[in-house]
Amino acid sequence: MDDESLSPGEWLVRLDKARAPRRRIVCVPNAGGSATAFRGWLPELAADMELLAVQFPGRQKRIRESPLRDLHRAVDGLLPALAPLLGPSTVVFGDCTGALVAYEALVAARAAGMPAPGCLVVSCCRAPCLPCRHEPLYGLGDEALVAEIRRLAFAPDWLLRDAATFRSFLPLLRCDFELAEGYVYRPVEPLSVPITAIAGRRDKITPECDVRAWQRFTSAEFDFIRVDANHDIVSTHVQEIVDIVHDRIAPR
Repeated sequence: MDDESLSPGEWLVRLDKARAPRRRIVCVPNAGGSATAFRGWLPELAADMELLAVQFPGRQKRIRESPLRDLHRAVDGLLPALAPLLGPSTVVFGDCTGALVAYEALVAARAAGMPAPGCLVVSCCRAPCLPCRHEPLYGLGDEALVAEIRRLAFAPDWLLRDAATFRSFLPLLRCDFELAEGYVYRPVEPLSVPITAIAGRRDKITPECDVRAWQRFTSAEFDFIRVDANHDIVSTHVQEIVDIVHDRIAPR
């Protein structure tokens, strides 16, 4: 298995291909994240599921490309690669900033007459209509930015402990923060896609009330789930998250 095999358009990495896939998860990582953030999900997946993840410019095999600073431009790039994968047997999962990208991609897909997925699952992300709780980070100087990233625990522990590597990530993180903090919600009709919103009880960045507000963005079923976790649910509570996704996707 090649865990960095890029699909057409170089926007999606196929982390694993089931021998006879009947269900699919497409994951969108958070600010600073890459497609391989979801490799830890593989042992927990059912045998009939395939796992793909978005690879934004500026990381791993796309390291020579400039990171994007505008969320709607990211959606424009992602949509052609995402479109063939949509349908009732697909769940789209977005983590933090990735949830906003996933939502806007589904809005754009609907406008283009593309199929809808079976469910949108979002984690640790404010609803699209809500502002950031923290002051904008992308314009801070390096020292102030490092301090805020540490205070809010925006980066994983392994990166925070490696000062040199951490600082090498700052330009990418700065661009990703600008993408998230500069996002402007454009009011549209709610999606007809079921939404499941997951909140961490100990999340310092996104309070539960901001996650619960996703309810207004679907005309279909809405589930709100609390997990006893911080903001990094994707890596610390893998089995719980994968179980949630399993329950929301029907075989084709």
